[in-house]
Amino acid sequence: MALCMASCGSENAGQGGNTQPAATQAVSGKTIFGEKCVACHGNDGKAAIGGAVDLSTSTLDKAGAAAIIANGRKAMRAYKDELTPAEIDSLAEYLQTLKK
Repeated sequence: MALCMASCGSENAGQGGNTQPAATQAVSGKTIFGEKCVACHGNDGKAAIGGAVDLSTSTLDKAGAAAIIANGRKAMRAYKDELTPAEIDSLAEYLQTLKK
């Protein structure tokens, strides 16, 4: 996907479109959730597949969620080497919207 984004970004260069390189564009927490989290947590965060936490009942604040995203927990892998700190923050912010 990154390769696709990079190639799409180069087409816009010099055409009055977004001139920011694709690799540095901000990705929304909702998009990241769809790519990384839906398989276990489901679209609404309630799936709890394979022991995943029901995110709608989570009592974690944004900082706590960001720590788990970065470092992993139980069966969930760590994403600190895969996501930027800004992406982790954006994802943690989005998770707050899934709470009841």
